[in-house]
Amino acid sequence: MISQHPFLTTDETDAIVRTLSKHPELEVDRKPETPHTFGTYGRAAYLDVLRDEVDPEREYYAKLADANKGLREQFGWVYERLGVFMTRLLDGEVRYDETALALPGFHVFRGPAIALADQAGAHFDMQYRSLRLPVSPDTEANPVTFTVPVRMPCTGTGLIVYNIDPDGYTRAARRGRVRNIDEYARRKVAAYHAYEHGRLVLHHGLFLHRLSSPGPIAEDDERITFQGHGIRCDGTWILYW
Repeated sequence: MISQHPFLTTDETDAIVRTLSKHPELEVDRKPETPHTFGTYGRAAYLDVLRDEVDPEREYYAKLADANKGLREQFGWVYERLGVFMTRLLDGEVRYDETALALPGFHVFRGPAIALADQAGAHFDMQYRSLRLPVSPDTEANPVTFTVPVRMPCTGTGLIVYNIDPDGYTRAARRGRVRNIDEYARRKVAAYHAYEHGRLVLHHGLFLHRLSSPGPIAEDDERITFQGHGIRCDGTWILYW
């Protein structure tokens, strides 16, 4: 369900952080009431498509071209490496669809926002169901999610994964056994997967999960990850965010 693989060296993650800091124009401030605490480099379906208060046409699709171009110009080498790397891990052809979907991007939490991120509810990575995919997903292939820690809080960070899939939760809800997903999660077995700097964490399948940075958070801590999802369509894996 969860596997980890060497992907970036320390020198490479340092270079990525320097590039991010040199190009603030690429960052989308996701919490403008407290500037420079939570942002993304690139568009993200869970923020720009799935939230009730946003217009996907305006916030996701209309901004894809500029966002993808900026990321590709600054991090082209990362995308080239990711494509080759995921081809091997997934044992199949991998591509991006930069006209229809957002490129994998960077999640940035700074200082107190790291702890606030931990308070977000557990979720399934089912964004693909709300996107305009070029062709229908292959039903026999489980979606994947990947994360590469580029900078971590001094006390570490990771992922809590619950032994719950969407079908199990749906059945429990229909029977009236639970009122919401968080209540159901509290009843189930959970495992904490600590991230390791520069290692790609591959999350296979649709299992419930949430962020976790369990230690004390310092004001100057940063949690920066390179991440995205993969869905197989007509035999080819498409990587997106």
